[in-house]
Amino acid sequence: MYCSNCGKKVDEKAVICVNCGCELRKRSGQNGKGIASMVLGIIALFYALCAFINIVDLGSYLDSSYSSMSYQIGFAIGYVLVQSVLSIIGFVLALIERKTKKNGFNTAGFWLSIVTFVIVAIQFIIVVTY
Repeated sequence: MYCSNCGKKVDEKAVICVNCGCELRKRSGQNGKGIASMVLGIIALFYALCAFINIVDLGSYLDSSYSSMSYQIGFAIGYVLVQSVLSIIGFVLALIERKTKKNGFNTAGFWLSIVTFVIVAIQFIIVVTY
């Protein structure tokens, strides 16, 4: 392995270059994208569950004057948009981090995003068919 700063050959297990003192690898504790995907997955899932609970009150919003299909589809898209965007971002971050290393954070973010996708699909179907 070669140092990215000075270009001299260093040991494969070295963390710091003995020639210039530059850090060679990121510390193993740095899981930025994995943690971000897990946090976004948690927020998206929380938002999806709160929205799912509020769907029960949807009948008061969709009275006879707003019963057209275009209104229902627009309402459904608006209702699930935030949680969809959060879960997509979390999913992408988990996949990016998963390419470099597998750890608990990106795996949790990946599965939280998948669960949120399923809940969002169910919500969309319920709102459109309400």
